[in-house]
Amino acid sequence: MKNAVLNVFMFHRVYPGAVGGGLTPDCFQRRVAYIQRKYRVLDGGGLVDFLDGAVAGRGPFAALTFDDGWLDNWLYATPVLRALDCPAILALSTGYLHDGPARDLSTGASDVLPDDVALKGATYAGDFRAFLNADEIKAMVAPGRWSVQAHGQAHVRRFSSLDPRYGRYPGKDNWSLRHALDGREPLPGLPTGRLVSELVTPKRRVSNKFYEALRAGRRPVDYAHSLEDMETEEQWAVRLRSDLERCTDAITRLTNEPPQCMFWPWGHHNVRAVGIAREIGLRHTFGVHKGRISQPVMTGTVLPRISVSPKTIKFIRNNLFFRHPVD
Repeated sequence: MKNAVLNVFMFHRVYPGAVGGGLTPDCFQRRVAYIQRKYRVLDGGGLVDFLDGAVAGRGPFAALTFDDGWLDNWLYATPVLRALDCPAILALSTGYLHDGPARDLSTGASDVLPDDVALKGATYAGDFRAFLNADEIKAMVAPGRWSVQAHGQAHVRRFSSLDPRYGRYPGKDNWSLRHALDGREPLPGLPTGRLVSELVTPKRRVSNKFYEALRAGRRPVDYAHSLEDMETEEQWAVRLRSDLERCTDAITRLTNEPPQCMFWPWGHHNVRAVGIAREIGLRHTFGVHKGRISQPVMTGTVLPRISVSPKTIKFIRNNLFFRHPVD
């Protein structure tokens, strides 16, 4: 007999006029209704049970996951989930948590901001209004519709490489670039590089010598020494453990349920990071690579998810390909 199949669907944002990785409420409703017709949809507890081998039946099974903790998940996604009686899982970046009353469309719609505006405001100005507050998360969890899992505290990126072959800033600006430069201004002529989640790499920044050459109008040639370490591997491991512990503690206080899953920001991870997550109770971790999950689930595996496209053909094609067992 073929093993049961689970597809974990990845959402981010649901709001009117959505662009990029977001869906409009109408599109979201069609996607959820389709998934309900084709799968048995699991809540957070059911997801963990499936991964532990405690869910019987061939399925196929599905879980709906939302990353980050956007306000629109409450204002626009939650009414659809309630209407369709469908559970969902929030992978929460607890670093964006703030206090305030639960907002409705009359008080909160203006706080639904584009990604780059919201992320810049949160990172550099402490403006978290585009993200869920504690009262909203409690309201989402109370009816049993939502469950909350971990997405870490920090949701920013740092340089892991700097290479002129990738092009130059600021033509390819990124909202996380100022943070990657350790608070310094992006300068014309700065080569682009690989920006990775701060959770999974020791902090590095463009060296003072390299940066000062750019500021003086010179183009440095020593790219091999363009980055400098700000912490050791062991200091990074201590920081990661602290970040994940603070994230899990915040979620436990909010929901009275300790999270058991970690959803890596941007899917960035490494073997040691996965091990640290498991040591503090985040037994199952997820990336952003496509794939199906079959039982038995191998311990320590970073599990796949399927991004839900606003393009119907792409969404249907992914479903047809991934929801069937592999011989």
